[in-house]
Amino acid sequence: MSKIRIATASLAGCFGCHMSFLDMDERLVELLEHIEFDRSPLTDTKRCGPCDIGLIEGGLCNADNVHVLREFRKNCRILIAVGACAINGGVPAMRNHFDLRSCLEESFLNGVGVENAQIPDDVELPLLLDKVRPIHEV
Repeated sequence: MSKIRIATASLAGCFGCHMSFLDMDERLVELLEHIEFDRSPLTDTKRCGPCDIGLIEGGLCNADNVHVLREFRKNCRILIAVGACAINGGVPAMRNHFDLRSCLEESFLNGVGVENAQIPDDVELPLLLDKVRPIHEV
């Protein structure tokens, strides 16, 4: 009998769902008799290949998150949203009550004792979305 192939990813969130998964401790060894991991922080594999199940935690706050979600949708037969951030945006979506520019200014410019502060603007950084979205909206 072939093993079920599973991929996991954490998008915008706290990584708590993956940590809860790891709390299975030694039961993970038993689980590995039935499954194999593809892309996952547990394997450090960066690309998602053909999989039976994809588990996505976290919402979407930047262009990289959208890219990863679309890669999973393309390569996973079943895609499962795991946790509050994936389902409704979770804590990261609290910024949705403010415009993005105000959030960036508060985070990077209004700190006490910060000299020559600036909002990061580098082509290597993923483009931020105006709002944090749950995965079903993308």
